[in-house]
This record gives sequence, structure tokens and C-alpha cells, in this order.
Amino acid sequence: MSTPTEAPEVDQPDAPEAEEQTHGDQAPEGDATHGQGRRIARERREAAEARAEVAEARVAALLRREVERVAAAHLSQPGDVLDAALGGVTLDDLLDPETGEVDPEAVAEAAAAVAEARPGLAALRPRGDFDGGSRGGVVSRAASWSDVLRRRGPA
Repeated sequence: MSTPTEAPEVDQPDAPEAEEQTHGDQAPEGDATHGQGRRIARERREAAEARAEVAEARVAALLRREVERVAAAHLSQPGDVLDAALGGVTLDDLLDPETGEVDPEAVAEAAAAVAEARPGLAALRPRGDFDGGSRGGVVSRAASWSDVLRRRGPA
């Protein structure tokens, strides 16, 4: 019968040491589940932070639109109220400190200040009469077909 042959031994690094070298932020093999749990927790935290940033950007955009809506009564370009070169106010300056909502009075004051400093930026006020040209007087009833035929008379 033949004798079993043994494979020659080759220097191989221990498995836990090799894993530590390739995956620096994960735990050794004994703590593999713990390392995986930390990775999952980190990914969840990063995803939550990204969602929070998106939500903050959306809220800021909504607040900015509300400021512009209120400022439209005073300025032809309502976004000018938040232009640092024109008024020097920020979105936070126009929010109610207690509720965090847009303060219409603060927006009106800031827009009026911009309009006063630069009258050309003020909203245009329509002038004139918008009644389509109708001016007093008695309106007669409309002519009917019988009126038209009577006027014509016999030929």
C-alpha cells in the first residue's frame, strides 16, 4: 500500500492577522459580526445625515419662497430682499425667533428699506382706470331683429 504524502508547508500568515491588515476598520475574525454591525450602523448614520441635509435644504427653500411671496407686495423682484448687496438681511433675520416661521412684518420692513434705498426696485403700482373704457351715461337696450326690419321700411 502507498503511504500518504504530506504537502510541503508554506509560510502563510495567520488568517486573523491578514484580515486585520486588509480591513483596518473592522474587527478581527472573532469580532466579525461586531465589525459588520458597526459598518451597518455607520451606513445608517450617514444615510440619516444625508436625509437631514436634504430636508434642511427643502425647508430653507420653502422659507425663502415665503419671504419672496411676502416681499412681492413691495418689490418688483422679491428676491432682492435677501440680496446682501441691497439690504444686508439674511433668511434667519426674517424668521420669528420663537417659532422659526417667516415674520411677515420683518419681511415688509426689509423690503420697504430696499425700496426706499433703491426706488427703481419698488413694485410698480398700476395707475389708471380698469373699467374697459365705459364712462357713465344710460345704456340703451340692444336692438332686436324686429327693430332693424322696422327701420328699413318698405322699399
